[in-house]
Parts: sequence; C-alpha cells; structure tokens
Amino acid sequence: MYKTKLAALGPEAQTFARDMMKNCLKIRLKYFGGRNPSRAELKQIALGLVEKYRALSNDAKEDLKKQFPISAVLSNEAVLQRLRSLN
Repeated sequence: MYKTKLAALGPEAQTFARDMMKNCLKIRLKYFGGRNPSRAELKQIALGLVEKYRALSNDAKEDLKKQFPISAVLSNEAVLQRLRSLN
C-alpha cells in the first residue's frame, strides 16, 4: 500500500519520503540488533527530519499530506517545541 502512495508523490516528496523511510529502517535495525539509540540520537534524527520537511516546497508538502496525512505533524509548531525541549 505504501508503494502506491509513494508512487503518487512528486519527485521532491518521493525523495523526502524515501529518506525518511531509510532513517526509520536504520533505527529499527538498531533496536533489533540490540543497540537501542539514545534519546539524544532519536531527538537529533527527529529534528533533522522536521528541518528537511520544512525545506520542502509547498507542493511537496501538500503531496505528502495528501498521501500520508500523518505527515502534518511535521509542520506542527507544538511538536517542534516539544522535540527541542527533550533532554
């Protein structure tokens, strides 16, 4: 199902989504490999993801919101502030 949604995205949004999935897979592999990422490491990954999302064009953001509605959380200021406040 996600492959169909990914294919429906424009090139910029596709690149972002693929990079995001690669990062998520890296984290998952660390967990399954017995090496849990630290909170600081997870925070940096999440902040990097938000910054990359903010750098996208408005068209790419709309593509992502249409195919992956959960991506709207990446533009939420409250979420960004919460991430920044984590230790």
